[in-house]
Amino acid sequence: MLAVRRSRFLVLAVLMIGVLISTQCAPPVPQPAAPAAETGGGTLTVSYMASGTYDKAAQDLAGQWAEEGIDVMVAAFPWAVLRQNNTNDLLSGAGQYDVMSGGGYLADVFRYFAPVDEFVARDNFGEGLIPGLMEPGRAWFYEGKQIGVPYGIDAYGLLYRTDIFEEAGLEPSFPTFAEFVTGAQKLQEHLEGSDIAPYVFAYGDPQQHTNIFYGEYGGTYINKEGKFELEADEAVRALNVMLDMLPYGPSNMMGLSIEEANAVFLDGRAAMMPCWPSFVRAAADDPDQSKVVGKWAQMRYPGKGTPYLSLWNLFIAKTAEDKELAWQWVKDFTSEENDRYMLETYGIGSVWASTYSDPDVMAKHGHDFGAAFENFKRSWPERLSSEAGDYVCAVIGEVLIKEIDPDAGVKKINDALAQLVVPDSIMMVDTAAGFVAK
Repeated sequence: MLAVRRSRFLVLAVLMIGVLISTQCAPPVPQPAAPAAETGGGTLTVSYMASGTYDKAAQDLAGQWAEEGIDVMVAAFPWAVLRQNNTNDLLSGAGQYDVMSGGGYLADVFRYFAPVDEFVARDNFGEGLIPGLMEPGRAWFYEGKQIGVPYGIDAYGLLYRTDIFEEAGLEPSFPTFAEFVTGAQKLQEHLEGSDIAPYVFAYGDPQQHTNIFYGEYGGTYINKEGKFELEADEAVRALNVMLDMLPYGPSNMMGLSIEEANAVFLDGRAAMMPCWPSFVRAAADDPDQSKVVGKWAQMRYPGKGTPYLSLWNLFIAKTAEDKELAWQWVKDFTSEENDRYMLETYGIGSVWASTYSDPDVMAKHGHDFGAAFENFKRSWPERLSSEAGDYVCAVIGEVLIKEIDPDAGVKKINDALAQLVVPDSIMMVDTAAGFVAK
């Protein structure tokens, strides 16, 4: 469970809100779309993250394709394994995966993906998507050529228990994570004697640590010399806020995976949860899986920084033998019909504008989508390269378990980042987002 520009994204946000309040209606789709064109059979291998969402949606579509005589193998892996497997396959030229699900973290191997510009133009693909999603920074490009097609939009969010907040007389609004801590203190007092924690978070997954840091840290990521560097004082402040948060979660929180943290919230044992909403929204509204049905909502993500935007792209490897078939998979998986099916069935964020003009969809998901739109406005994708981001995650983990203090942690991070090269794709995003020092 991953995967985006300030002026451009603000324009996108305005357009999205306009779509939301329009009166057009597109009916939900009860099943995934079958292949959109005759292909004469064939075989294909596609890689997705094993999350119980994206991979399951791919398996659903593969079943539809099987009825047309097309054999699609869905190779599903946890995020870190998916990233490594995709990268290794491209670097080795093994060609195991024809279509890969990924994002900006693959920037170092973008040269191994096939351009899709001609397919996009030929099929007029993308008309009706949320405006801006096929532009550089959301859809990924290499040397001016489009290589990625977006799907599954999500932004890190903060879910909360509406009933508990009402009982505690607490407004669901925390401009910063420092104010989140104050709210958690009040919740702890209100919940004293119960088995409900003020919040839960997947600290056991180190890749999630930066999602709180990115939200609270309000500084730049690239210095005037074009090298990765955090603003030391601001980074130290953000890390100290993260330390202040720790006393308000379950006693085992430092070891919880994403799935385990989600389970705590679904079981009603936490009043808040910073998370990827797409990983939990479908289950949270399902009485068979959730004790919080009708008692949860999403609020604006706290912080002086920006939430992390996950906007997955599908890429076609240059090694794919049948690129026409690979493109057909990309087009069908990201189609408006399949996108609606994925939203209704698995809670995967919709990239099609019609979703947000559908009164039936908004009647069901308004408690979630309203704040999600607000988070989309402020959200940006990878602001560090894979190597840099991994290192920052690791050091934040050392700070959280108090192996080193925040000052030492930031120095350690900046010493390492100074040795790394900033990929062009990251420079593109960070410049647009205002993350480059002037």
